[in-house]
Order: sequence, then C-alpha cells, then structure tokens
Amino acid sequence: MPIILEDTSISGIGAGGLPDEVSAGRLVEIETFTNDPGTNNASFSQMTNGGTFTWNKPAECKRVLVYCTGGGAGSCSNDSNYRGFGGGGGGTAIGLYDVTAVNSVTVTTGSGSSGTRATSSRPGTGGTSSFGGFCSATGGRGGGDLPYGGGQSGYGTGGNILNVPGGGGDGGHGNDGFEAGGGRSFWHKTGGAHNNGTGQGDTDLDRMRVKGRYGSGGGWAYGSQTADNNWRAGGAGVVVVYSYS
Repeated sequence: MPIILEDTSISGIGAGGLPDEVSAGRLVEIETFTNDPGTNNASFSQMTNGGTFTWNKPAECKRVLVYCTGGGAGSCSNDSNYRGFGGGGGGTAIGLYDVTAVNSVTVTTGSGSSGTRATSSRPGTGGTSSFGGFCSATGGRGGGDLPYGGGQSGYGTGGNILNVPGGGGDGGHGNDGFEAGGGRSFWHKTGGAHNNGTGQGDTDLDRMRVKGRYGSGGGWAYGSQTADNNWRAGGAGVVVVYSYS
C-alpha cells in the first residue's frame, strides 16, 4: 500500500540523521509491505502470515532506504505450572541502495511461527524477510525448557547502515507468578498474561497483549486447557521502502 508524498524535500544531514546522498534527494514514495493493518480488529492471519510482493520503482527514483524485519517466533507455555518462554524477535536490516539499474524488486516478508502448549516442545523459527538480493533479516527462534530458555533473536544481513538483532524472549521458570513477554522487534514488543483462553473470560482484544506483530516474538500466558495457541504466535515480518530521487 504505497503512500505518495509529493514535493517533499529533505535537506541537510540533520534531517532524521539520513546520509548525505539521501538528504540531497526528494522523497517520492513510501511503501510498506505487510498484511497487518495495525488495528485492534486485525485477524490472526493478518498478524501472522507473511507473503511475497513486488516493489515497482516509481518515476524519478534512484535510491531506496529499506527497513527489512524478519518474522517473530511463537512462545511456549506449560498448562500445569508457571513455566513459559517468549519467542525471539526478528532481526532488522537497514540499508541505502542504488536502484538505477533495476525496475522492480521481489519483497518477501517472513511469517511468524506458531506457539506451543508444552514447554518441552520448542516452537519453530520465524520466517526470513528480504528486499531482493539487497538485504534480508532472519526470524526469531522459539524458546523452551532446558537447554533452551527464552527464544533467541533473528539477525539482519546486508544492511549498509545498520543490522539490528531482534530481542530475545523472556522466560519464567517455576511457581513465581511471572508471565514473560516475547522478544522485541524494531517495531513492536509483546507482554505476558495470566491466562489465555475464552474459557477464562478473555477476549481477542485482551489476548493481543501476547500476540506478536511486525516481527515481535509471542508472549506467554499461564494457560488453561482452553487456551488458544494462536495468540501465542510470533508476528509476521515487515519491509518498508523509502524511494528517493
């Protein structure tokens, strides 16, 4: 869903700390690649599923500034005690690239992995996001009981400005009454919850506190047998492209 900003000039290195070659150009378009609308009524599939898209170079574009974030990992929670581990957040690659020789680029956003109920079962790894061959970012990993702990972060590669690791998932072990959050992405951080199931009076809106979005890892909840593991899933990755003349 492209956002067109007409006649927007950026001058000076002080404008957001952008490099000289960007600040000397004109911002002609911003396009975000994600299925997640960012609203409180977004569906589970919108928040979790990545996809494949095409970035088409707008007229006058010579360079792009790209933020590429991998998918988050789901969390795991034990139904019988206060034990759980948040999923790791996806990494982010940030780079400035010359696109004068290309007309389009394939964009991939990695899906978030599902949560699990047993802490002995490690959730899967979030999917990798990429902006063609320019840069990519791996997804976070799921956590679990020994030797795992909270999920490890994903990592960015190919970013010529910065490669930012995601946050590691929190962990709780034993009857301490602590519900851990998932690993932070560049864009989002989840929390934990005491329960996670409609049988205990929760609503979908309540459970968004533990649902990963925009590459963050899923938080965990002291679940019940009615707990819905969908809401412990990691968030899909996202790619944001700023096009400059």
